[in-house]
Amino acid sequence: MEVEPKRMKSDLCAQIDDQVIELHVFKRVQDTSLQEHLEICPKCQARTDEYRSFVSVLRRALYMLYEREGRAEQYIISRSNDS
Repeated sequence: MEVEPKRMKSDLCAQIDDQVIELHVFKRVQDTSLQEHLEICPKCQARTDEYRSFVSVLRRALYMLYEREGRAEQYIISRSNDS
């Protein structure tokens, strides 16, 4: 019995948790089939975009904190070491 591609996609989406989305955002997903799914699935793309927005807000808040404390240069240096 052949499984419909649409059903396979939704089953895979159900297995993808927030940790996998986080790894994908930071380009640390090793499984190529999973990575391909995350790049083409609209539902997973929406989750990825939401997580990227969240990370962006956190980074901006951290930068503002460092800036207020006069350590913005330290934040920039630490960010340049991120992969």
